[in-house]
Amino acid sequence: MDDGDADYMESLVQKICLMIVPRSAAPSSDGGAASGAAAAAVYEASILENQMTMEMDISQRPSPDYLSAVQRNKINPAMRASVVVWMDEMSRGYKLADGTLHRAVCYIDRYLSSKPLEEVSPRQLGLLAATAVFLAAKYENDFTAWKLDARVIAREIGSGLYTPSEVLKTERDLLAALDYKLGHPTALTFVDHYLARNDAYYGNLDGSPTASLARHLADLTLLDYRSLRHPPSAVAASAVHLARCATIENGRPPPAGNPPSYAGLEEVTLYRFADLAGCIEEMYDIHESQCWPGYGKMKARYGINYSLPARRCVLPLNSSS
Repeated sequence: MDDGDADYMESLVQKICLMIVPRSAAPSSDGGAASGAAAAAVYEASILENQMTMEMDISQRPSPDYLSAVQRNKINPAMRASVVVWMDEMSRGYKLADGTLHRAVCYIDRYLSSKPLEEVSPRQLGLLAATAVFLAAKYENDFTAWKLDARVIAREIGSGLYTPSEVLKTERDLLAALDYKLGHPTALTFVDHYLARNDAYYGNLDGSPTASLARHLADLTLLDYRSLRHPPSAVAASAVHLARCATIENGRPPPAGNPPSYAGLEEVTLYRFADLAGCIEEMYDIHESQCWPGYGKMKARYGINYSLPARRCVLPLNSSS
């Protein structure tokens, strides 16, 4: 990690530390007889604070520069993006549990952050990716074994390129590299949490096109290696806010020149817009450059035609202030 990335990560950790100072211990004005709704809000806020604390554990997050520092550029960002698209195809093709893709990509990034691959080849990357999806799917849903096992992965997904014993060995290696820590919150974890919190501030978005778009935007960030610099909670907050700005419910973006609405953003996500501007910029890059391998496939699989509002409408010139 170079000095710029190190400074960036340190500043983010400091911000998150300030954001998660517990507020739930504040005394209530009615002497403790809080309403059921208020008690639920306190409980829900404590879950978010706990998740944000968990994501600060650097032992459960990939290195943002592992492709150069660990893999010595034998894997490049485009190769990584192609692997992510293939993992998305596998997750969708076998109708695996929601959250499988994000968790599997996190597993493979963490594994590749821990040690260099002895062999960098499509076969090796495919074996590692398929095993990561298999492991993530089992974590997300106990019924995965009804759809997948080592034999299915070797026969159907690997097309006979590797054996069931190789799949099981790779799974053991993956678990050891992850130190058996499989439950780190992902961007999708936070997206779903923020959507639940939205009810009080934005109106009920769960099940709406905005909620669907927020999850899709979070999925697309998996293609971009740069997203590893951002905490999952920041990626999720950016996706939710950008989905709101897109306003695809009425089929058109906000008029050019209208300032974006930040109402409720900090209450729901604990982030100020200035903290998210860099991540949102990268989300625009993904859509505008369309250069990431598999971008077109992942957007097509989403199945809903959408366009983001003009960048200048969402990212004013003074957004970093």
